[in-house]
Amino acid sequence: MTMIRNWKDVVPYIGHDFAIIWPIFRSVGWPDRAPDDAPLQGMDGFTIHRMQGGQAGDYHDHEAQEQVYYFIKGSGQMKLDGEIVDVMMGDTVHIPAKVMHQFINNSDDWCEHVLVTADVAQEHVKEGSPALIRNWKDLVPYVRHDTAIIWGLFMGAGRKGVDPKSTVMHGMDGFTLHRMQGRLTGEYHSHVNQEQVYYFIKGRGQMKLDDEIFDVKEGDAVYVPPQVKHQLINNTEDWCEHLLITAEVAQN
Repeated sequence: MTMIRNWKDVVPYIGHDFAIIWPIFRSVGWPDRAPDDAPLQGMDGFTIHRMQGGQAGDYHDHEAQEQVYYFIKGSGQMKLDGEIVDVMMGDTVHIPAKVMHQFINNSDDWCEHVLVTADVAQEHVKEGSPALIRNWKDLVPYVRHDTAIIWGLFMGAGRKGVDPKSTVMHGMDGFTLHRMQGRLTGEYHSHVNQEQVYYFIKGRGQMKLDDEIFDVKEGDAVYVPPQVKHQLINNTEDWCEHLLITAEVAQN
């Protein structure tokens, strides 16, 4: 079942000491979550985090999960296996399983980021795997789905025909940034065994989902299950920008 949720309609909670977290989507069967809150089959969680200036989260790792942070607003630092690095708007951070990590907001302003989590099979969990930071401005984009300009931030391990520096994920297939100019429409298509989450960062438009058209805007997250035909329509005069996260779903 396709779902559209705006973070403003979700009740947040406090986690990792100082992070305000909006749990947009959780995985199927998540405790104390209704099916509308927990549709994910390939990913474990899609959340929005905000932290006020001068605070820091806890320093922790995940035994068998990878995570990707995408910084939407503000700047700060991340402590990654003991090393502190600066992060800013537009940075994407891939954190493999067992990598100790912590977000530190050493600024005076709020910082906001998307955080996506996915399980990793035990054979892909390796001690000492490095975290990787990429900013979309450092990447060469390409055009796909007829009219989408795409920055391939991170891809699944073994993916052919893309920058090998990006193919680090084992729990997700793709983490990309998309932009579409006004008046254009993307390809109407589906995926046999992949789910996707669209998260709209800027602008507005429409999504066609199995022949039904819905308005979408900044802050909306759209869950698209496998085999659902979908299409982005920019029916405005302005650019529309969104993240697109893809994960494989096990076939029964």
